[in-house]
Amino acid sequence: ITGIAGPTGGSEQKPVGLVHFGAARRGGETIHVEKRYSPKLERAGIREAATREALALIRRLAEETP
Repeated sequence: ITGIAGPTGGSEQKPVGLVHFGAARRGGETIHVEKRYSPKLERAGIREAATREALALIRRLAEETP
């Protein structure tokens, strides 16, 4: 996980709320997800939403495992 949770540090190319997720499993595909959360969520809200997304991504990989 990497991104800009704010409240500062954003730019036009990388605004506050932009978060990238990556995951891979041995022998499987590499997954990349980009999310753009509203800066209105503020830092704590963006971090919480990103954590939920990361856990969902892990679950997705686990369910796809043969």
